Amino acid sequence: GFFYPNVLESKGTKRNPWFPCSCCPSNITRFIPSVPGYIYASREDTLFINLFVGSEAVTNIKGRQIKIRQETQYPWDGNIRIAVDPEKSVSFILKIRIPGWARNKPIPGNLYTYSGGTGSQIMLKVNKQIIPADNYSDYIILDRKWKKGDRIEINIDMPVKLVVTNENVKADSGKMAIERGPVVYCAESIDNDANVLDLCISDNSEWSTERMPELLKGITVIKGKAYLLSVRNGSYIEKEFTAIPYYAWAHRGESEMAVWFRTCP
Repeated sequence: GFFYPNVLESKGTKRNPWFPCSCCPSNITRFIPSVPGYIYASREDTLFINLFVGSEAVTNIKGRQIKIRQETQYPWDGNIRIAVDPEKSVSFILKIRIPGWARNKPIPGNLYTYSGGTGSQIMLKVNKQIIPADNYSDYIILDRKWKKGDRIEINIDMPVKLVVTNENVKADSGKMAIERGPVVYCAESIDNDANVLDLCISDNSEWSTERMPELLKGITVIKGKAYLLSVRNGSYIEKEFTAIPYYAWAHRGESEMAVWFRTCP
């Protein structure tokens, strides 16, 4: 099922099986064949890994065939294993992109920022030898002579982070969104004992994650506490809170949904 507008909050919306203007299915079929070019790229003596996706590719650097393979459960965890297998030993530069969220940047520019916190810790190993990764900005740069059987392991911390907007975005003033790794989350009333549009969250909340392979084709959910203002006495009532990846909303019937939540005073 599809949406035409993909809203950031809803009082209950159904997905549609089709649209007279069917741009969604056609864009998907156009996008899928383009994915390899987004993952890998090469230029002269440099091979780029731009996205973490379980995959295999073959390219040529300096006239040598290079096989490269990624194994990962990203975006559900930050562990990525990369096999580099040139047909013969050859020196070249391998650049591995560090995602913006790991550098404490939700997106380029100043529209969104994280509420507190710093960039994620990155552990980098080449052939089981730890290599400092703190000195890199956009890309990890590995300039070496590569041989068949070389292995890289990257582990990026993936804490739950709260996102705030630029103060000029009046509609989201005083609100926060929830993100883990590259995935933006939302809450649906089907998972929460409250109307989610009325909930607020605290920037001091503690969050936990749980992998649920049977839910919505396999997702990681975020759990914590949210609060509901009592109209009876003006106090805040604590509620158990569950958030799911935003892309997966509106697959279980009509339900309230919110991405942005008021910040509790």
